[in-house]
Amino acid sequence: MLPDWWRGPDLRYNALVGSLVGSNFAIGTALSKTDTLQAALFGFLLLGEVLTLPMFIGVVVSFVGVLLLSGKTPLKSLVGGEKAVVLGVLAGTGFAISAVAFRGASLSLPEGEVMVRAAMTLAVSLLMQVLLMGVFLRVREPGELRRVWAARTTGLWVGLTGAGASAGGFTAMTLTQAALVRAVGQVELLFTFITAVWILREKVTIREITGAVLILGGILLLI
Repeated sequence: MLPDWWRGPDLRYNALVGSLVGSNFAIGTALSKTDTLQAALFGFLLLGEVLTLPMFIGVVVSFVGVLLLSGKTPLKSLVGGEKAVVLGVLAGTGFAISAVAFRGASLSLPEGEVMVRAAMTLAVSLLMQVLLMGVFLRVREPGELRRVWAARTTGLWVGLTGAGASAGGFTAMTLTQAALVRAVGQVELLFTFITAVWILREKVTIREITGAVLILGGILLLI
């Protein structure tokens, strides 16, 4: 029998959303970042790619930094089947498989420069997302597409920003292994950390500083 929370309304859409509204926001967020380690595994299983020892150490170090920066991660939450934990790991699995699949799709194209293959893969991916989400919203959330269209002025800039970020990610994953790209992408947490300290003037702990240093160290090992 599945636990009751598996049937909760927040699981109607995706594991990450379910994790973020779960019982432990910090743990769910941090464990979604296991996509770096999982991408290394799926990259080996699906594409036969192997990380070198320094690369693997860099991925692990940056992940430990993510855990420290994201908050407390008690062992009982990690092994006790807590909702946010399970969904966080599942979200990481989804991110990892999709990243490896995107790289595989880009590499499978018979010709074209790196940016051309990456752009083609991204275009097909975005088209599929638009169609699938359009059908989903039409069936499950009647009227939502009209509200999306009404907010198109704001949504356009959000979409363009996201598409630009995806273009960079797809190009990077065409050039090198998905696990490395996802690991380096964790630099976003450093930007959030810096914003919290310098702009919002929030106090930080030794744990958080250590986490930021480890993320940076892990990224340096990768590059």
